[in-house]
Amino acid sequence: LGAVWPEALEGMDRETDHLRRQAHPHLLIPYRRSWPRDWERRAQAEIDAQPLAAICATVIFGVFTTRLVQAAGIRPQGVIGYSLGESTGYFATGAWPDQGRMLDRIQFSTLFREQLAGPHTALRQAWNLPADATPRWQAAVVNRAAEAVREILPNHPHVRLLIANTPAESVVGGLAEALPAFLAAIGGEAVPLQGVLPLHCDAVRPVLDAYRELHTFPTAPPPGMIYYSAARGAPLALSDASAADSIARQSLEGFDFGAVIRRAHADGFRFFLEMGP
Repeated sequence: LGAVWPEALEGMDRETDHLRRQAHPHLLIPYRRSWPRDWERRAQAEIDAQPLAAICATVIFGVFTTRLVQAAGIRPQGVIGYSLGESTGYFATGAWPDQGRMLDRIQFSTLFREQLAGPHTALRQAWNLPADATPRWQAAVVNRAAEAVREILPNHPHVRLLIANTPAESVVGGLAEALPAFLAAIGGEAVPLQGVLPLHCDAVRPVLDAYRELHTFPTAPPPGMIYYSAARGAPLALSDASAADSIARQSLEGFDFGAVIRRAHADGFRFFLEMGP
């Protein structure tokens, strides 16, 4: 996309000295001298091993695609974020002015190196796991309704419902060794998600204040723009505090994405354009 329409990337490049470091093209657009049969698996493994890179690149991608469609004359009237898309939407539409500050915070924060990744100290504390344990987190999309997931969760203490995607699809996560038994019990089909952090559940509780602070920025929404909170399932009166609170709440409680879409539809929205990767 950037090769075909370079103007959007050039504009972003003028606003930061670190666009390459933020976008991680060496991971996401791999250049190689040789292309062995398993090059895709190797490339994916490198991405999965660096969740910070995937987070930063997702933000950059969302900002870029939003600018691209705006350059084509499309002016959004509302923003609906899915997980990381909520903060990405703030940056992409100018409510948060500088994605570089956010990505620098992430790079230097221990949240995504220790508490929510690596040794998973927050998960160990929240779930009262042995101090010498190194938990392995695994998430999956399953074609089962959130209600069906909740029914059997009491039998699987190390699995959580994270997101209700649609009336018939959910995202679940938990300890890697506990998830197969849960998926066998719920039935249906499951698609594993790689490189996903333990968010949208109580694993975040020990670091919730730090997570909220990470997402607290000077906030100035453009006039007339409606921002939807995934956690609230409703429009948000956007401010420094409300934006951070909304993101922190969805990180702890998860959300029902279908409910957000239905609310936006009830509010009159009819055209939904996906800006994420």
